Amino acid sequence: MTRVFLTSGPRGSGKTFFVRQIKQIYPYFHYINRDEILIDLFGTVYISSEFNNSKKAYNIMFDRIKKIADATNLGDNKIIILDCWNLCASERKIIIRRLEESGADRINCIQFLISTELNIVYFQRKKGFSNYPEIAIACDNELYYKESTHIEYEEFDRVYKVDQDKPGSISVRTLQSIFSSHTT
Repeated sequence: MTRVFLTSGPRGSGKTFFVRQIKQIYPYFHYINRDEILIDLFGTVYISSEFNNSKKAYNIMFDRIKKIADATNLGDNKIIILDCWNLCASERKIIIRRLEESGADRINCIQFLISTELNIVYFQRKKGFSNYPEIAIACDNELYYKESTHIEYEEFDRVYKVDQDKPGSISVRTLQSIFSSHTT
């Protein structure tokens, strides 16, 4: 069985930080990060329609997932953490379809909840984004939550919520509560 956990939340909400915490506890999980693919291919995370770099990155991402799903030497219980920014339901629907085509048996979502104020702090801590306009971060935050109001009714098997505004939301206990039933 191949299970995928897709991260979802506004940019700068702590998704990649959360994934790094998961890696420390569950090093045998498989990790795929769309931004790392973009950087490897193009040296930047910025998407350009001129170079069609988003499509290329997505194709590589799903090829990697398919290789993991099809691999017989990895055992029967494969868990993939997919760190891939996604803004709206239509985009997540495409991702879900591609994951199914790539061999995912279960597709879960880890949604990050974060206030605009904390999102601004987190986003501006990211390397290269210290001068990013607060208004742009606030608009991105607002748009993400507007587009994700009914994420639990999308086609995920389950949606887990991580509330970044609650102290300890990214704790060993949180990680274990999400993944304990999936690691056996």
